[in-house]
Amino acid sequence: IVAISDSAFAMKVDQLQKKIERLVNLNLLETQITSDSTPRYTLHPITYNYIQHQPSELFQLKAIQQAYIQYILEYTLTHIADFVMLDKHKENIIWMFDIALLQSTHPYWNIEIISLLNQLYDYFSRCGLYTKMEELFRRALEIDNISDRDSVQLLHNLGQSIFKQGMLDDAMKWFTKAWELAQLYQVTELYSVILRDIGRVYLHRREYETAIQYLEHAGNAILPDQFIIQGHIKANLGTIAEHQGRYGEAQQYFEEIIQQLEQQNNEVKMTYEYRNLFQYVLTMLGVIAIAKQDYTQSESYLQRSLSIAQELNNLERMAFAYLN
Repeated sequence: IVAISDSAFAMKVDQLQKKIERLVNLNLLETQITSDSTPRYTLHPITYNYIQHQPSELFQLKAIQQAYIQYILEYTLTHIADFVMLDKHKENIIWMFDIALLQSTHPYWNIEIISLLNQLYDYFSRCGLYTKMEELFRRALEIDNISDRDSVQLLHNLGQSIFKQGMLDDAMKWFTKAWELAQLYQVTELYSVILRDIGRVYLHRREYETAIQYLEHAGNAILPDQFIIQGHIKANLGTIAEHQGRYGEAQQYFEEIIQQLEQQNNEVKMTYEYRNLFQYVLTMLGVIAIAKQDYTQSESYLQRSLSIAQELNNLERMAFAYLN
């Protein structure tokens, strides 16, 4: 790589292209395609790991790191809502956060990196990277000079990543801190999601009355554009009703969510959060139909649920649908 870099300007374009393709075939470089279809190349993660442990003066490590972070940052922001495109460079995205946050070698990236990290919660969650998420969110919280909103969202996302690992008490600690800070800084757009997740902790503890209180408070804090959060709140209330054997009431909650979701435009219907909620609602309607011994209806709901779970590549949801 160093030899090619030193002689690049003396080569013809086709000669340089052949040498670069050779490096790609050797898995020393990875091909990247930018938004304008211009080919660019970055170090393969394994190559980068090797270079990282070599003398920095030989490989100009700092310059390589800066270029690496900048490119992956731009790529991720461009495709933030396209999980398929993010999947193509999942390892590179994780490496970017490792370099920028865990090693603290580039503090000037912190504001952009932390904002991006918060935005990627749904993507990392879909990938099941809860332990890695926890590590990154904990490190991010040690960074200075981040915005009030980012601080609150980091606390909340850390709580979510811990909640997903089944550590309810620890998750509650971070949700409570997020709620206290959200009120202090008046981050009103996060009130509903934080209260929702405190309610979810109580739901999983089977403290249903307390869970209902927090979920109702979350519903009262909903902002006009937070219809997905409103769906989550109703889904949790429906889940509590189902757990308590109030199947008619539970079914009503989930049917209301379906009705609300189907009113959205096609662009919204393509989003991950929409399909993720829709899939869960179909699963719960299938479970309720089983309890009512309506097996034909149950199979219909669960088949639709399974199809969406497969599209989302959510193995946990797929397994649950198969089991039912």
